[in-house]
Amino acid sequence: MTRLAIALGIAFAMLPHAAAAAGVQSTVSTAPDGSRTMTHTVVIDAPVKHVWSALTTADGWKRWATAVAWQVSDRPRIIETSYKADGVPGGPTTIRQLFLSEVPFRSLSFRTIKAPAGFKHFETYRKVVNRVVLTPVATGQTRVRFRAGPYPDTVAGRELFAFFEAGNRKTLENMADVLGKGARSRFEER
Repeated sequence: MTRLAIALGIAFAMLPHAAAAAGVQSTVSTAPDGSRTMTHTVVIDAPVKHVWSALTTADGWKRWATAVAWQVSDRPRIIETSYKADGVPGGPTTIRQLFLSEVPFRSLSFRTIKAPAGFKHFETYRKVVNRVVLTPVATGQTRVRFRAGPYPDTVAGRELFAFFEAGNRKTLENMADVLGKGARSRFEER
């Protein structure tokens, strides 16, 4: 993760819950053991097939989320990305997402199995499952529900939760802007 991404995550995490990005709604559920799961929802002005492609292909990730991305050739359900334009497969700046399940054009789940060098609390974060559900809501529009958790009730879990609660909101806002308007990703390093 870049210092800018970390700083943005921390800054947005400090905002009150009601100050969520326009159009992105968020909820938090807490389990009896204190672990928490967050859900962010946004309607994107793009058809389901475009949103699906953006989430499940390396070219899609490059369009809205990262500077570079690759399918891992020996493991077709792993996408490797980097926020750094000079990132290389297997390099210290890359992130690997392992797709756990997929129902084409409807839902998918994935876990991060590799984080950039120095990513704090990765042993805790690698257990978090991200689930995305896509629902057509109008002609050419898609509701994206992004659920992430559980984050354990530990120091590591609470710090990760704060970072990703803001970061996931910002990510969906960026996705909506980029896919809905054909704009360039704000996460791309120039």
